[in-house]
Amino acid sequence: MLCAHKKQRFRKSAAVTAVALASLLLSTAAPASADGRDDDGATATLGGLKTYGDVELKEGAKWRTVQGGLFDLAVDGGGTLQTYCIDAFNPTQPRARYQETPWKESSLHNNPDAGKIRWILQNSYPQKNDLGALAAAAGVPALTAQQAAAGTQAAIWRYSDHIDARAKDPVAQKLAMYLHEKAQPLTEPVASLALDPRTLSGKSGEKLGPVSVETSADTVDVSLETDAAGDKVTLVGGDGKPVTSAANGSRLYVDIPQGTAGGAAAIKATATTRVPIGCVFTGIGQHKGSQTMILAGSTTSTVTASTTVNWIEGNKPTPVPAVSAKKNCAKGGVDITATNKGDVQYTFSVEGKSHTVAPGGSRTVTVPVGEDRTYRIVVTLPGGKTQEFSGILDCETEGKPGEGASGGGNGGGKPSPTPSADTTSGTGPTDRPSDEEDVDGSLAATGGNSLTTPLAALAAFLILGGGTAVFLNRKRRKATRD
Repeated sequence: MLCAHKKQRFRKSAAVTAVALASLLLSTAAPASADGRDDDGATATLGGLKTYGDVELKEGAKWRTVQGGLFDLAVDGGGTLQTYCIDAFNPTQPRARYQETPWKESSLHNNPDAGKIRWILQNSYPQKNDLGALAAAAGVPALTAQQAAAGTQAAIWRYSDHIDARAKDPVAQKLAMYLHEKAQPLTEPVASLALDPRTLSGKSGEKLGPVSVETSADTVDVSLETDAAGDKVTLVGGDGKPVTSAANGSRLYVDIPQGTAGGAAAIKATATTRVPIGCVFTGIGQHKGSQTMILAGSTTSTVTASTTVNWIEGNKPTPVPAVSAKKNCAKGGVDITATNKGDVQYTFSVEGKSHTVAPGGSRTVTVPVGEDRTYRIVVTLPGGKTQEFSGILDCETEGKPGEGASGGGNGGGKPSPTPSADTTSGTGPTDRPSDEEDVDGSLAATGGNSLTTPLAALAAFLILGGGTAVFLNRKRRKATRD
């Protein structure tokens, strides 16, 4: 991954203009992030613990009482999520911001019982909102919403945190044991909406892609937003025909006519759907350490996702760099992946070490990061330009080893007396949402449309002399909210 690339000569006036324009564009770009899928799926704000009861967690030889049950979160753009906690010993933060996140980038990444948690969610409250039928299945005379929520949370904690957890109410505890004993492993749900990859780069005269669509929605509206250079660039399907809609499994391409000047674009996807039960939500922005949640129910809402695209004029040999980052919970770090869609190799450096990417190749470097530690990773690209990724690695629960749940714990820590953040919005336990809210399926939403990110990529291209290197500086959705 190391090697110098071939430099091109440019007229001085053109170079000065490029640098000036690039500086202007880069001044508006936001820093990149590697905290989960930072612009895919649902983003929401914590409302508080709404329907709950007392749950006892075992610490050594003692039992400690906390409140456990259903949280409400308000989805960006409208809608409501209901979640349980999967991080018993870590408190939430008031008005915390949350992002839909794949299991592999959360505390469930190495949990063999993750699928059993999803079974519990699908077979208990609020998905099973006939409390009489749920009580009969659990072998108890009757259940209140509070008992159902507390019992469900206790059963989840036994699998998510591998600790001894029991509902204080005897009826709720019978439900907890029924759920724990009956749980069967299920697979991870699909994302509400995601595009992969999230960055594309190449040359004019090429069809860039594919970009795969993953969604729980029946249909997805897709479009291409371009800068001035991309007025003839089109979004197409595998058959080369322009597309405006897609579905789960669709593959999208960006067709760039030969001779098109270097530029940038963004593929935008929008859908109306429910977030599938069992999707994980982790804190983002200043709330990155907030208690991890798992979806139990939601309303229908709008979700969005995007992929940034940049290209150079394809009549000269040159590298085409693109850099992205993603948490790697299995290895305890952040994966920095550099690709090269050009025909000349280039060198980048991370943490003081240099790596070379061959033409048409890619290279992934894992930067170790301590659990619950903040990180700032700077990638140096050709010409001395940099791209930064920052966040916090939150891959483990903070529970202690259990004594009779389902096996060992992860790490240490003390539980919050109330593992919730904001219960001020209610005076105590509440019943299930009204029928109008219809919280029984899956929902999601993100917001914001901007070409700032692809313009930042174009700026990098201009700074490096019109094509010696291209990099992507991703913009976090709704950055001002975080």
